[in-house]
Amino acid sequence: MENDLFKIFSHTSQGLPVFSSKDELIKSFLDCFKKITECRSVSLYLVDQNSFEMVLSGTEGENTPEKINNIFLELVENEVIAGLLNNPDETLNYTAGDFKFYLMSVKRNESVAGFFLFVYRYGDEPEPGKVLLLNHYCNYFSLQLINIDHIKNEIYTVDGKTSTETGKPPEIMQSVEQNILLNSLQEGILFVDKNTGKIIDVNEPATNLLKIKKEKVIGTSKDRYFLFMDKNIFRDEIITQDETLSIAADGTVFPVLYSSTVFNMYKTDYEVISFLDISERKSMEDLILQSRFHLEQQVEERTKELSITNEELRNQINERIKKEQENLILYLAIQQSPAHVILTNLEGKIEFVNNAFLKQTGYSFDEVVNQTPRILKSGDIKPEDYIQLWENIKSGKPWICEFRNKKKDGNLYWVSSQISPIVDSNGNIIKYLAIQEDISQRKNYEAELIDSKEKIEKAYHFKDALLANMSHEFRTPLISIIGCSDLLIEDLAEGEMFDMARAIQQGGNRLLRTLNNVLLLSDLESGSYNFEMVPKNVIPIVRTMFDKYSYIAASKNLNLLINVEENELIIQMNEFFFNKAIESIIDNAIKYMQVGTVVITIKKARLDGRDYGAIIVEDNGIGIPDQEKQIVFEAFRQAEEGHKRNYEGTGLGLTIAQKAISNMNGFIKLEDNYPLGSKFIIQLPLENNY
Repeated sequence: MENDLFKIFSHTSQGLPVFSSKDELIKSFLDCFKKITECRSVSLYLVDQNSFEMVLSGTEGENTPEKINNIFLELVENEVIAGLLNNPDETLNYTAGDFKFYLMSVKRNESVAGFFLFVYRYGDEPEPGKVLLLNHYCNYFSLQLINIDHIKNEIYTVDGKTSTETGKPPEIMQSVEQNILLNSLQEGILFVDKNTGKIIDVNEPATNLLKIKKEKVIGTSKDRYFLFMDKNIFRDEIITQDETLSIAADGTVFPVLYSSTVFNMYKTDYEVISFLDISERKSMEDLILQSRFHLEQQVEERTKELSITNEELRNQINERIKKEQENLILYLAIQQSPAHVILTNLEGKIEFVNNAFLKQTGYSFDEVVNQTPRILKSGDIKPEDYIQLWENIKSGKPWICEFRNKKKDGNLYWVSSQISPIVDSNGNIIKYLAIQEDISQRKNYEAELIDSKEKIEKAYHFKDALLANMSHEFRTPLISIIGCSDLLIEDLAEGEMFDMARAIQQGGNRLLRTLNNVLLLSDLESGSYNFEMVPKNVIPIVRTMFDKYSYIAASKNLNLLINVEENELIIQMNEFFFNKAIESIIDNAIKYMQVGTVVITIKKARLDGRDYGAIIVEDNGIGIPDQEKQIVFEAFRQAEEGHKRNYEGTGLGLTIAQKAISNMNGFIKLEDNYPLGSKFIIQLPLENNY
């Protein structure tokens, strides 16, 4: 295909073909396109310059002009032509039935001057590379069409005879009128022999711009005075014509705006070059470009500033939204709080109260706003207390008090109130805030507790009086009964009377022990006992207790053992109460066992960085269930209670032991392995820990 097209352009000048007429140009391209594309037909539509309508300017191939016009009308109706006018740089295609149509635009001055219409049978379409090359040569056609429009074969007249009559080319600028006309122009004009490239004539503005005389210009090459003649080097959106650089005779280089036209006379091609010095305009353009650059810089800087400002504004808006959300949450929290919230100004007039306040007092919001808290005054607070309140809050200190307020209906209620000043960022007091809690129910409970306390104190007084009477009224008869029973036992022989006397003696001793324990527990609880502490070696004391209970254990066929791991353990103690504690624990171990062994261990123990003396009483008796471990140290409580219990006792022994050991800064711990026995551990701090 390239070879066929090359034949069209074989007689070109500066890459453009030379055709004598527009019809010859159209005919040549249509013939070549039909041959190399192998399409069914190729047609050319051009815009009529008078009517501005698309006119069929030529066609080659199988389709007649009538068929081509019908195809054109269908393309118009389906807006394919409109699409081409809107997109002149694209190749559009359209399919109808068994045929496919390709449209390629012919352009003049960036607008569509017409189009080539290629008709193919569906399935015989050209490959993409051929379409791209056809589009390229359509652009060549556009350039040739423009060139044909510019070339005018005018007939010049010399001495009343035409050039055809003289038979030789006329002088280009023989006419005086022509000289005056050409020299009056601002543009410089060069007439150049196209074949040799030599200048054959110039006008006066051209010699002035090139700073050379006319006779020195004629005969020289045009390339001597222009750089980049075929380049558009200064083109931008302001410039719409071709520009280049011109070189004056003195070597000065200046920008020019130029145009070139080729015409033919007597079978010789001539070129007319017109050029205009645009130095001043270029300076203005440079100033405009500099101004635009500075303006763009300012716009960019301003845009950055606005961007920063917008970011700051967004941050401020986000912060404000966040604050508003926090304020809303705070407002909702205050409104839903069960506490009464009261906000006043510096004169003490109410500005805000929450729902809890309105619900409690019975007032509406409008009824309390601009009022003072004196509407709640019940008369309980003294005038001097009000003076103290204002002195506190005006000095920046809170005021806390409990008092009674009066509701709208006159009923009174108790509140715990804290009144505080609200200060701004400068430390100035701007508001006062009161937070009040309804404590009416608490006050009722307190009144009940006070009443109960008074009753308990009366009961304690009664108990103390009773115990005092018991010490005298109970102990004296019991001692007499026990003494008489002892005498009877000594005098009576074995028999029924002897058994009765022994029963009286045992019952009396049991009652006396119970009475002594009750009195002793009372002394421990009231603190009236003189609890004197002295350092003692615990080992001999425990050994004595061991000897005392060895006989009792043997009488029940029990084993009582002692294990001493230290030579000496000095403990600050009250020996009487220590003996009572050890006695109660060993007595319980032997009492609640039928068979088995009781082991007493004495050793040193370390707990929480302190040294203790530990006395451990361990038995393998009945043990204590988990659910009853909490009651064995309570007064008058036993592991077995009620009328079905198998063992006698008041349940005071362990209670007295625990209180006694506690008063000596020690403690008792129960480790039970029910039903395999119990282990009681007494721990008292050694003397060196005091």
